[in-house]
Amino acid sequence: MLTKPLKAPQTETALKPAGIVPPPQIESFVYRGMEAKARGAAVAYEQNLHKGVFVAYLGAWVALFAIFAVSFANSPYTLFMIVIGALNGVALFGVPIVCARAGKWPTSSLAFGDFLCTEVATASGPLSGAEALAQVVMVPACLATGALAMAYIMHVDYLNVLAEVAAKTH
Repeated sequence: MLTKPLKAPQTETALKPAGIVPPPQIESFVYRGMEAKARGAAVAYEQNLHKGVFVAYLGAWVALFAIFAVSFANSPYTLFMIVIGALNGVALFGVPIVCARAGKWPTSSLAFGDFLCTEVATASGPLSGAEALAQVVMVPACLATGALAMAYIMHVDYLNVLAEVAAKTH
């Protein structure tokens, strides 16, 4: 026979970090409480991403390759490699688009603003539409931002080299 006393079950207030996280942020995307997880099973989630998410994703990749093309316009060998990469991207993005046109394009029927506010079923769990958009577009957008920063640094360095050459010739 057990001699240890049984512990009282935890109450709902014990599950929330009341003194740590302010009340408006308790159910945010950073922390989902036990109640939200339990509620999630009964909620119908949007199953498909909005077409605007695909457009933003593709736009970020196009911006990256455009930044590369402008940054390395003086080097024909580099431009050749960028064209090869862009053609690879056309195949990578073009084939699924062509295949999707054969059937129904699986997108959300909601307006884009409404989609951003609804819950979407993703492989990592339910997210809001805005969080799903951020998750999809984050990598290509950061790559494009980094390429823009590198292009700016290269341009400033080139101007400094031109200024030094001009100062030496005079």
